[in-house]
Amino acid sequence: MLRRLRKYLLPFALIYGFVVKIRNFLYDMEILRSVEFDIPVIGVGNITVGGTGKTPHVEYLVRFLGKQHQTAVLSRGYRRLSGGFVQAAPGVTAGQIGDEPLQIYKKFPHLTLAVDADRIRGIRLLLEKNPSLEVIILDDAFQHRRVKPGLMILLIDHNRMITDDLLLPAGNLREPVSGIQRAHIIIVTKCPPDMKPVDGRIIESKLRPLPHQKVFFSFLRYGNLMPVYENAAPPLPPEKLKLKNPHVFLLSGIANPLPFHNYMEQFASRISFFVFPDHHRYSPRDLLKIFKAFDQSDTPEKYIVTTEKDAMRLQTLNDMDDDIRKRFYYLPVEVGFSEEDEKLFQKEITGFIHRMQQSRIISSYGT
Repeated sequence: MLRRLRKYLLPFALIYGFVVKIRNFLYDMEILRSVEFDIPVIGVGNITVGGTGKTPHVEYLVRFLGKQHQTAVLSRGYRRLSGGFVQAAPGVTAGQIGDEPLQIYKKFPHLTLAVDADRIRGIRLLLEKNPSLEVIILDDAFQHRRVKPGLMILLIDHNRMITDDLLLPAGNLREPVSGIQRAHIIIVTKCPPDMKPVDGRIIESKLRPLPHQKVFFSFLRYGNLMPVYENAAPPLPPEKLKLKNPHVFLLSGIANPLPFHNYMEQFASRISFFVFPDHHRYSPRDLLKIFKAFDQSDTPEKYIVTTEKDAMRLQTLNDMDDDIRKRFYYLPVEVGFSEEDEKLFQKEITGFIHRMQQSRIISSYGT
């Protein structure tokens, strides 16, 4: 059915691809101008619509760079309720800055983080308000070509390879696969932790990276389940959850919930799955459906588990029984690399920043 539908959508995909190619050509020929900054700007983005793991990779960069440099993150704050430039501060909500930026800020409360759909204005205001900044991470930046990051990281989902996909609306690609050439670093995300080197070489042969492009492979690393509502319950290791032989109600509003489902399936004797669109704004009515199913379950040990991103939106809806609050958890996720890949990846990042700093010093002597 889906394949048949895609066949009918192919003409629209061709039109869409033609328009995107013209836009990229205008930028490549500098007819449309991109702005570059003399501070190191690292872009993180994708070609596929949603679900490649941008937020955990941005968090990885924040964790790594924050030890050495004054670092900031600038996002567009997708589906937030506010407008313009907003810099995160204590008490900020998902409505003000978006769920993904809020997730980052809650993990790194001392981080300089802001949202602005106008990336040029956003960077200028960040630098104006925070003159000591040394590095800016630009979240969801691959298609936003008005800013030209000094280093562009492209994320590709191992489970949805761009070489096997089609352009919107027939597929999930925001632009032709040839756009991969704009990346300096390519990370294939959500790989099996035990992926063999030969599998990595097969993927590289499909992607055909240019000589200067570096390809790395990352995987997801899940943590202990954490209460959605702070202090409502202690952290719960998934292995301990498994011993309870529980009925787990999974709740997700993310682009690709399959890895979340597959992971939690290992720890539950029974699963009920409630799926909503990506960035869904939950209403009390949405939760009532889940709470009703929760109450009707005759399993003594039962829990509601959501994703970390969903938890940012759910925290404002806290009018519920204490018993449900105590059993409402989210699953934190981080990015991992093989030891060798991690060393090489970090070397690429620090090398880029060092080159930018040296160039800035040389330019200052010239003036």
